Amino acid sequence: MKKIICAGAALVASACMVACGDSSSDGSNSSSGNIVEYKSEASLPDSCRMEVALVGDTYFACFEDKWVEVTDTATINKFKEDLDESELQEILEDLEDLMAKLSSTSGKKGKSSSSEAKDDDEVESSDSEEPESSSDEEECTSRKCKNSSSSAEGDSPSSSSEGQSEEDSSSSSGGQQGDDDANKCSGKTYDPATQYCQNGTTIADLATCGTAKYNPEEKFCADEYLSSVFDLCDGKSYDVGKFEVCVSGAVKQYECCGYDGSDLQIFMACISEIKTGTFEHLYDPTTQYCQNGTTVGDLVSCGTYDPATQFCDPRAPGNIYKYVTIGSQTWMAENLNFEAIEGSYCYDDESANCVSYGRLYTWAAAVGKSEEECGYGMRCNFTDTVQGICPEGWHLPSDNEWQTLLTAVNSAAKLKANTGWSNDGNGTDDYGFAVKPVGYMSGWYYTGETENASFWTSTADGVNDGYRVLFSYESDDAEVWYKDKGLGYSVRCVKNAN
Repeated sequence: MKKIICAGAALVASACMVACGDSSSDGSNSSSGNIVEYKSEASLPDSCRMEVALVGDTYFACFEDKWVEVTDTATINKFKEDLDESELQEILEDLEDLMAKLSSTSGKKGKSSSSEAKDDDEVESSDSEEPESSSDEEECTSRKCKNSSSSAEGDSPSSSSEGQSEEDSSSSSGGQQGDDDANKCSGKTYDPATQYCQNGTTIADLATCGTAKYNPEEKFCADEYLSSVFDLCDGKSYDVGKFEVCVSGAVKQYECCGYDGSDLQIFMACISEIKTGTFEHLYDPTTQYCQNGTTVGDLVSCGTYDPATQFCDPRAPGNIYKYVTIGSQTWMAENLNFEAIEGSYCYDDESANCVSYGRLYTWAAAVGKSEEECGYGMRCNFTDTVQGICPEGWHLPSDNEWQTLLTAVNSAAKLKANTGWSNDGNGTDDYGFAVKPVGYMSGWYYTGETENASFWTSTADGVNDGYRVLFSYESDDAEVWYKDKGLGYSVRCVKNAN
């Protein structure tokens, strides 16, 4: 007499119930014991884990949401290929016993589990075994035979809990049917882990992108960018390498803050942001700006201004500046008034002075860096143009660019405002450059108002100092010399040559 052991994590529970004498049925189909009869293969549930079914004279077994026709040992061998070593060792004997059971009952439609026990190759239920038996082969464990003889005498094995209503059972079946429909393609079941329903009519294999699989009707592969998979945009692919982004079903051109065409790390960070949809470096240039390749902010409207003599700094509301062209250079004709993250001040800490005089900046703030990066004691030497705290399209002038301006006008008095300076130290302001005597911040106090004005350059001197340009009521010349990086001076920006 052949016995079957009801154990093993991946063993089909319904088969286990057959072996252990359970005779429950869901009532939706006719059944023989626990082998549920279905009218056709198409009516088999899509979502299943532990079930054996009969369609006509053919048996089907479900292993992990996959139905296969059980005809010979080749079926079992196919399951073995899908199992890892630990699973295989655990259920190998169970699979072979199940094959023997199904082979012996093939075609015996209509037999109950009690009549099957009369066959020569029958499976003996653990209900008939003595509780004292120590034989593993005679044990029907409750781990897989959840509705077996472990139930109290008189309990119905078809109920998962006492008092469950038919309405609850109906709701459960409805949820199962919803899952089944999700993996149907023209009435046929497919495996969403490896297949998809093409055009809603044909089952096709998922496409491959590197090691990832994807549905080409929903996503596309960018092989050149670490074989990444991206969502289609209204059914269309787009060029992520040029920082195109899908926004509300439309492809938009974004930019990558800090990417100069050579920094691979920043480039891949922006590609990753397209994939995740969480932007730190990526920004929309029509509504945002990038400051010094590190900070993204929102643009604002400047209102009405004359572009022939003014320009708009869209980083802050109302920041419209006059500009003048002197020689080959175009300069701001007003001091910058843009609040830095750190290191910028209003004279005497009065906001009205920022409106009249612009802000005062430390050297680190003027070059667009933190004090930890470029403050006192930190070496920061720049060889290229430094945008610094200036708006897009403008930059902080070097000491040489200031020298070019001073040479072009031949006298600093021509750049000074014609009012506001002490002791008749006013200038002539021939070019509308209008340098005002705004003073400066000296660490813990403010001084020099009406007497002098100083402007930072992007040129450093060692680790403690930066070059500044000094205008004074006492002289018609300007002094270019280095001073402590921690002092607070004004900033004038010069327009980029291109």
